Amino acid sequence: MRTGGTGIVVNEGLLLLAALAWLGLLFGSAVWAERHPQALQRAWGVVFTLSLAVYCTSWTFYGTVQQALDSGWLLPPTFLGTIALYLLAFPVVLRLFRLARELNTTSLADLIATRLGRSSALAAVVTAIAVLGMVPYLALQLRAVSMSHGLLTGGSSGAAAGQDTALYVAIAMAAFVMLFGTRRVSAMEHNRGLVLAMAVESLLKLAAMLALGAWLLARDPVVIATPLPEVPGGTSGFPALILLGALAMVALPHQFHVGFVEGREEAICGWRAGFFRSTSC
Repeated sequence: MRTGGTGIVVNEGLLLLAALAWLGLLFGSAVWAERHPQALQRAWGVVFTLSLAVYCTSWTFYGTVQQALDSGWLLPPTFLGTIALYLLAFPVVLRLFRLARELNTTSLADLIATRLGRSSALAAVVTAIAVLGMVPYLALQLRAVSMSHGLLTGGSSGAAAGQDTALYVAIAMAAFVMLFGTRRVSAMEHNRGLVLAMAVESLLKLAAMLALGAWLLARDPVVIATPLPEVPGGTSGFPALILLGALAMVALPHQFHVGFVEGREEAICGWRAGFFRSTSC
């Protein structure tokens, strides 16, 4: 690791080792949970609650930070929408959770189609809309990975075929989903490995963000303590972003799967108790 013109430059080998350790920890925790289905029963409510942070993607690291920078707000509007959903509309979320359990649905498209006459055509339309919405979303995540790699290594975010970081990340994501996410199609059969892996990833992301904040604070405490200047027009479109933050907790396919399909019982998995109660699954 060295200091370059644009900041700290990380050695390629060290970055690869860190990435492999990250992926290995996720795969290892998922395999361990699959092989020990009775493990962490009393703490599963906490595990499930942490897994809901699958909501926090590269948009959290880049997009919401930019929102705070532009607006001068300490809390980005996307997070305000998420918080407002649970504070003001929690009965709606709970009702949706119960409905998903009653209908044994495995996706939002399945839930809508089952609720509205069990129409396969409607399910196909909802699925197509979700795919159209998720393709640019996933492309944004992979682009962020490629840009981060270029930033850390001091190189370009683009790469030739066979050297594209985003390609290998996509392959690893696909392998993980096939191993731990799509083997079971019934809402009655839960992927404990997937939930635990998402919870472990949440802890890793939280630790990474706290470490970055501590590093910035140690590097320049004056800048950290200085209020963010408001950018003219920086709060434009905030109502839409707040609404987007609320709807994303329900409408994003991966968020719906973790929150409503992988949930077991409302009193166990955080819908009613969350961090404040320990029960067995």
